[in-house]
Amino acid sequence: MQGKIGFVTKAEHGVPPRHNDLIRGRCANDLDPAYNQGMARGWESKSIEAQQEEASEKSASPKTRLTPAEAALERERDSLRLARHRVIQQLESSQDPRHRTLLQSALASLDEKLGN
Repeated sequence: MQGKIGFVTKAEHGVPPRHNDLIRGRCANDLDPAYNQGMARGWESKSIEAQQEEASEKSASPKTRLTPAEAALERERDSLRLARHRVIQQLESSQDPRHRTLLQSALASLDEKLGN
């Protein structure tokens, strides 16, 4: 490197170029023309269209109006179902016998409240 003024490039040190070094100032499609060959255009819009269709089908079905008491009962049941699911997950990962016993009793209590 004698007599050289300025910066030494990575290539001169044997360092392979990074991806950013390769595409600086260019689009990825310029590097590889086959980049998007397998991808259909507009796939996002098809997915959105399917989601909108599914949402309209759900909203098209007539829903019965719940009284405030029924809505509160339904929220309570949903809460109990979620708590039961969480207890089951903890029970599956628990190793300590005392903790497992505690979780099993909590699960039994939740099952009783849910009427299972």
